[in-house]
Amino acid sequence: MSPTFRMFVAAAFAAALAAGAAAAPAQASHNNATRWFPLEAGNEWRFESASGETHAITCDYEYGPYRYMSGLAPFREVWLAYSGAWPTNLYIWNPDSYTWSRWARFGAYYSPWTWRLDDGGCGLFFARWVGSGLAVSTPAGDFRNCRKVSFALQPAPNVRCAGGHLQSVTFAPGVGPVEIEKNGVTYRLVSATVGGVSYPSAPPPGPIASQAFAAAIASDRARYAHGASTAIARFTLTVRNTSGQPQTLTFRSGQQFDFEILDAQGNVVRAWSDGRYFTMALGSLTFAPGETKTFSGDVALEDRSGRPLDGTYSVRGRLTNSDGSAVHRIEATAQIEVAIR
Repeated sequence: MSPTFRMFVAAAFAAALAAGAAAAPAQASHNNATRWFPLEAGNEWRFESASGETHAITCDYEYGPYRYMSGLAPFREVWLAYSGAWPTNLYIWNPDSYTWSRWARFGAYYSPWTWRLDDGGCGLFFARWVGSGLAVSTPAGDFRNCRKVSFALQPAPNVRCAGGHLQSVTFAPGVGPVEIEKNGVTYRLVSATVGGVSYPSAPPPGPIASQAFAAAIASDRARYAHGASTAIARFTLTVRNTSGQPQTLTFRSGQQFDFEILDAQGNVVRAWSDGRYFTMALGSLTFAPGETKTFSGDVALEDRSGRPLDGTYSVRGRLTNSDGSAVHRIEATAQIEVAIR
């Protein structure tokens, strides 16, 4: 966002609220928008329907009270903003008319409102509370005292609007959205990162801890692919369940493992996952008692700038399970020598 646009947005926002600021009532902190939808850059909420469809809401950028958001409207990102004058409201920016309108209200149960995404025939929404004090059970946890807000599109006459807009959002205090509805389908929270806190919370050390597994890494002799100028090495990670019980690992995407090449300072200079794309579907992997599984990947022996590697490096092979905290990390390391001849 350019400095000019930043100043313009700030001025427009201040002007839009100036008339009401003096008359703004004192609001209880438990109704504040920052509590019901905590927005910091890097926060994300991931949802899944009963049929496996996924949806994500992310806070991509923050500047003062303004937040650049993905996942709240189809085919585009939007700006939301907090207001010091009206702390129970979240505002959305209309880029067509350069105005703000209330996107969500957390302190007025009986008062419906409208807001505009843009000035087009599919930009007007009617919003209202439809529930308070709700209990919502999701794969990411059980949440109490939730509030649900509905958004009903109000299309202009003779205008046919595409789907994909959120029809309702249920918020949990301190967490944000835990359930959404889109195109008549309900999506429940499967994972979230909010202010550095992860949901579901990491389980306590137990049978899934790394001491239940043994891991080793091996590398094959480097080779050249046909017509390539950079050597490629194949690494293999072997993981064995050393416990007497089945162990199940969960994954937040289609990626289950990675191989990373580190320099003498411990910096990752190349990874098997570089440039690869993985499905966002949740998955799991079960090890029977004593079972061994192997994971192999080819890694180009060059850094991320394309320069050939030369010297001594460490190779770290690891599983990317979502419970891979310090006590659940499953990995192995080895050293390799790379020489340019």
